[in-house]
Amino acid sequence: MTGYSAYESGFSFLQKTVRLYEEPGVFLLIAACALILTIMFGMQSGRLFLAFPTIFFLMTVLNPFVLPVFIRNGSVSGEEYYRLLWLIPYGLIIAYGIISLAYRMKKGLPRNLVYAASLLLLAVTAVPSVKSMASVRPPADIFMTDEQLQMVCNYIIDETGYDDPMVAFDDAEFRLGAREYSAALKISHLFEDGRDTQDTASFSRSLTIWRPDFIVVRKESDAAGLLEGEGYPAVAYTDDYLVYVRK
Repeated sequence: MTGYSAYESGFSFLQKTVRLYEEPGVFLLIAACALILTIMFGMQSGRLFLAFPTIFFLMTVLNPFVLPVFIRNGSVSGEEYYRLLWLIPYGLIIAYGIISLAYRMKKGLPRNLVYAASLLLLAVTAVPSVKSMASVRPPADIFMTDEQLQMVCNYIIDETGYDDPMVAFDDAEFRLGAREYSAALKISHLFEDGRDTQDTASFSRSLTIWRPDFIVVRKESDAAGLLEGEGYPAVAYTDDYLVYVRK
């Protein structure tokens, strides 16, 4: 979610997240009303499996006062926190709430009016979603990965002759992107075990533990100056990255 981070905390982050990733405000209002209807008129099973878990979720995981705790202990990433909003079953809650209300009405016209009004309201609020889906187009680059990452991956896969090479990336986005770009690469956890590359002894121990076949680092990285002495000569480069191979 570029530009927004849960490290901001507070209601401002949740408001921005809802506006950017969720349906229009009217849709969310319908979901809130349906949640109340589920609590008031729903069967015990409906309240147990839909209403109560959602309320618990809102009071804990999505509570902006509890949010910093989840981030500090590593339970959730600050940049991916918004995905938790997708766990709320909006559609099921709305459907169940409407049906619960309708079954409280008399058969015939009153119940049919509830169904008709609900369908009309949902149809109106769904229009922006339909328009947004119509604007979706397949990207020119199906991998949606950095061009330099593609160059590095292609070099390691096509030019070096390694089978299932183990590769360590100091760039977190490259680690994620490489997994998506090619299943032929095994990603090393060299830079994910908390070792400080400014601590030469600690970094050397990490290299002894992981021993990746290739290491890809940014040119300004502290690790770039250590790898030659650790038996990893530089074999390729891009504008911003260096590729080292284990002897």
